[in-house]
Amino acid sequence: MLHTMSAECTRLRCILDSRAAHMGQGRLQGHRSWWIVSAIIAFQLAFSTASAGTPVPLTISGFGDFYFVTPQDSGISGPFQIGQAEVDLSAELGRSVDVNAAIAYDPSSQSFQLGAFFADLHLFGSSGSHFTPVKGIDHSGIIVGKFDVPFGIDWHVYASVDRKLVSRPLMVEMTHGGWNDYGAQIYVATHGIEATVYGTNGFAYRALDLIASDENDSVEVVMKDAVGTHISIKPLPELEIGSSYAGFFNRQDRFDMSLWGTDLQLELGNFAFRGEFVQHSIRLAEGLPGRNRGVYGEAEYDFGAFFLVDRFDRFWPADHKPSVSRASLGAGARILTGYELRGEYQITLGPSEDAAYIQVAMRF
Repeated sequence: MLHTMSAECTRLRCILDSRAAHMGQGRLQGHRSWWIVSAIIAFQLAFSTASAGTPVPLTISGFGDFYFVTPQDSGISGPFQIGQAEVDLSAELGRSVDVNAAIAYDPSSQSFQLGAFFADLHLFGSSGSHFTPVKGIDHSGIIVGKFDVPFGIDWHVYASVDRKLVSRPLMVEMTHGGWNDYGAQIYVATHGIEATVYGTNGFAYRALDLIASDENDSVEVVMKDAVGTHISIKPLPELEIGSSYAGFFNRQDRFDMSLWGTDLQLELGNFAFRGEFVQHSIRLAEGLPGRNRGVYGEAEYDFGAFFLVDRFDRFWPADHKPSVSRASLGAGARILTGYELRGEYQITLGPSEDAAYIQVAMRF
């Protein structure tokens, strides 16, 4: 899956809100130009590998979901809502270049927008098609364009058809959300080790106004660009451990925000576990940092025709706000190929009500 807009309206109102409209704003505007150069080189190599005059086959796929929630959040018009709807397009240019695009529905504006558009140049590797076959490297390449940023592991299930619970983790909601951005990334995978380095526009955050008289006043701090990395190792075939970091620079070219996290994935037969810890530091340029921290663990047991899943989240906001905990209990059934019926009940300990979801998710 290429991209996803937010599948739900958050039910927790905190001072920090680093999600949604500010993730990947506008044009590629960072003051660091290395990923712009990478983009030009990659697109030149991409189209040079395609045979002139040869029709390029286009693959079309998609997914979507429809859900019911109660009690409904004040920010939505009713209990029945479209969570996600997306059409994905992909084409192979030559032997080692993929071009991908996604047209995704945005529930907030009730319109379709460009969710993703990127070229993936397969550089070196021993499996599949690559620009230069190299033994000892499984896969490597350069991606340029608009894509889901590979921070942590939750980006793998931004698409509603891939996430077995209706909601995403509370920690993800309140730190980096569904981070989708313009930029470039370089990746390599070999012998159970995977590494990615990327540069993007970054996103804004909201924090308390330190000079305001009202303790609830907040200001928006806009980032100019960001650089980051994710590294993971598989000491066992069933176990993968990873770590992520992203640093953000504001419009004055000062280091002002960071994300740091660790993640773990375990698969034992029909049982799977995944979890993450993330620390989100803000106001670093002022020398008065605020740190938001969160953790979650999610377990799933697959019975074949149906599955059970549960998740526990805890989030500690900056600015001395009280922590929030949430337990999510879910189950789902595979009605047809690519068609699932799911339910989730959320129990929240904090400034938010419990909630129940019923979702139909489909893939085509």
